[in-house]
Amino acid sequence: MKVGISAMKSLRDGRVIMETQNKNEIELLCSNINDKCSQLLEAKIQKPRNPRIVIYNIPEEVDTGNAEGIITTQNPELMLNAGEVMPKFTYRGKWNAMNMVTEVGPKTRQKTLNTKLKVEWHICNTRNYIVVNRRYKCSRFNHKAGDCRGEETCPICMGNHNIKGCTAPTCDYKCVNCVNFKKYN
Repeated sequence: MKVGISAMKSLRDGRVIMETQNKNEIELLCSNINDKCSQLLEAKIQKPRNPRIVIYNIPEEVDTGNAEGIITTQNPELMLNAGEVMPKFTYRGKWNAMNMVTEVGPKTRQKTLNTKLKVEWHICNTRNYIVVNRRYKCSRFNHKAGDCRGEETCPICMGNHNIKGCTAPTCDYKCVNCVNFKKYN
C-alpha cells in the first residue's frame, strides 16, 4: 500500500490507533482494512472533537433546548448559523449562578471568546471549558478511582498521608506530578 504509519497505540479495550503523515494515507489505509478484513475488523477515521466553551451567568429561563436559538438571534454581529452552537449541559457555579457548557466549531469559538454574548437580558462572559480529572488518593491526573493503583500521596508534600494530615512547612512543598515529569523528561 506504501503507507507510512508514524505512530501506533493499542488501547485497553482492544482498539488500535494509527497515525499517518497525511490524510490521503489514512483514507487509503482505512479503505483497504475495510475491504479486506471487514468480517474481523472495522476501521474508522477519527474526527477531531469540537471545542467546548462555558457561558457564565445565563438566565434561569434558558435551557439546553432553547439556548441555541436565543444565542444566534440575539447576537447577529457574530453571524452564527443554525447548528454552530450545540448546548450540552448546565451547572450551578459560584454564588448559585447558572452556567452553560456548549460545543462549538473552531471559528465560532474564536468569535465567542472575543466578545460578550447577549442572552435574554444578560451580558455573559465566555471561556474555554477545560476539565482535568485528578485522583485525590494518589494526586495524579486523568484516571478514575476504579483504575487507581497508586499509594496514598499528599498533594502538598508527597508524603504517605492525605492532605488533611499534612503538617509540612512551606519549604518542603513538592508536587508529585512535577517530580515525576522531571524524572522522566
